[in-house]
Amino acid sequence: MRRPDYASSPPRRACAARAAGREKPEEILAEHIEHTVDLLLERSRVLADAVADGRTAVVGLSYRLADGSAQLVAARGLDVVASTAS
Repeated sequence: MRRPDYASSPPRRACAARAAGREKPEEILAEHIEHTVDLLLERSRVLADAVADGRTAVVGLSYRLADGSAQLVAARGLDVVASTAS
C-alpha cells in the first residue's frame, strides 16, 4: 500500500497556494484541482500513456453546489484553455 504524500495534503497545498500569491478560496481550490490532475498523471503510467497517445483526457472541474454550475479548471489531453479562478 502506498504511503500518503503529506506534502500534497490539502493544508500544505493551501499554504503553497498562498505562498504563490493566491489568497481567495477559489484560487486555492483551483490550485488544488490542478495539483490533483497532475498527481493522477504522475502516479498512473497507464493513464499518462493514454493521455499522451490522445486516447483519453483528464479534466479537473470546480462544481458550485449553490447553482449547479461547473467550471473547467485543468485539462490534460484536450485542446481547450481552462478558466482561471477569479
